Amino acid sequence: MIRYFFKKIIFITALFVLVFGAFIIEAENVDTFSSVGITTGSIKIVKNTTGGNGGSFTFTSANVSLNNFFGPSNPLIIAGFNGSTFRIAPCTFSNTSTSSGTGSIKVVKKTVGNNGIFSFNASINLGLISIGTTGTSAGGSGFWNISGLIPGAKYSISEIVPSGWDLTSSSCTNGTTSSINVVANQETVCTFNNTYNQNSSTKGSIKIVKNITSGVDRTFGFTNNFGVTSFRTVNRTGFQTVSGLDPGSNYSISELVPNNWTLTSSSCTNGTINNIIVNAGQTTTCTFTNKYTAPGFIKIVKKTTGGNGTFSFISSFGVK
Repeated sequence: MIRYFFKKIIFITALFVLVFGAFIIEAENVDTFSSVGITTGSIKIVKNTTGGNGGSFTFTSANVSLNNFFGPSNPLIIAGFNGSTFRIAPCTFSNTSTSSGTGSIKVVKKTVGNNGIFSFNASINLGLISIGTTGTSAGGSGFWNISGLIPGAKYSISEIVPSGWDLTSSSCTNGTTSSINVVANQETVCTFNNTYNQNSSTKGSIKIVKNITSGVDRTFGFTNNFGVTSFRTVNRTGFQTVSGLDPGSNYSISELVPNNWTLTSSSCTNGTINNIIVNAGQTTTCTFTNKYTAPGFIKIVKKTTGGNGTFSFISSFGVK
């Protein structure tokens, strides 16, 4: 005999009984039974063998574990209201997924120019990650995923960039790679894009990082002589990498600062933004930091005595 104890409010339609507290579900000669962990669901009584119309039993207790619970040759026995016993058969059971309340992370690797195997450093709750890409000589893709994760922004992942490759971009649909936000019942996708550089030992790269300290994420543009295009910040940061550059100091970049934004700082690990130094086999990082200032306004009030009229103005800020 298998016996389950639950604490739940029970409503039996046919008997018009409200049961508060503990009740017992027993099954004799159960044909199939498996425990799948925490779940929620409902038990719908199709027929009451004593002649009643049956009822509906719903449970949400975290201690409930029911899946494929059948007793076709023996009735299910429900007991627990003032010692009363109800013999019920058959029953149907419907359960929700046992992963309800958790989320998942999918790491996607995309390559341009070749395929390879890529390793990642991840927070301890994700474990060691390695992804191989498949495709054509022009590039390919691969992925890795994990489910059953507790929601929250406590996950991180970073790529160990192999020799001959440049990490051109990385992003997540929820959060950033350094603070991945897992959402209940959702999949967060983090994508890493790499470009193969067969001349990596003789060429260099420039990585442009954009950070904002206030305001909302937006797209920022640049004027440069090495191929950086405009890109958008996500959670107040973003970057773009240009690889395959000849070593030297003939590179420069300036930001097209949007209205109501101020460029608070800019610097490069080798040289300056007006004279960026590229070394063979290395990446020079240039960082731009901006802050947003909400626009102000000027209000013009005109007062008259003795009458009303239309008045014109000459201004340097748009009042006419």
